[in-house]
Amino acid sequence: ARQPDGSATLSFGVPPSAASVVVTLQSSGAIERLTVDGKPAHQDAKGGGAPYRLPAGQPGRITWYGSGRATFSFHTEPGATLRASTAAVYDAWSSAQPLPALPPDDQPWDRFGSSVVLGTASERRTPETP
Repeated sequence: ARQPDGSATLSFGVPPSAASVVVTLQSSGAIERLTVDGKPAHQDAKGGGAPYRLPAGQPGRITWYGSGRATFSFHTEPGATLRASTAAVYDAWSSAQPLPALPPDDQPWDRFGSSVVLGTASERRTPETP
């Protein structure tokens, strides 16, 4: 939901079987005053460093490892175009047909065998748009 003053709220549910959800935010205006479930977000995931701020046009990613629902609130310039993308990562291959066996001299790494479900939404509202 986005308000005429540029404040915005993005809420999403984490699928029960997802290992993580990656949210990418990008706006034609700077993104400032980001909160995650009502708590101020910082560049350092442990709460240190500068408050989370993205210059106009620069994408920023937040990886969410929690479960249930999450709500991000932030402010961007009125009239700015906002783009939000999500990637839900599952620690399993979601096909009826299994992956082929690895050659004996290879080993799985990082998210090998995972499935990723992507989604994107864009919105541009002017102060006159409800």
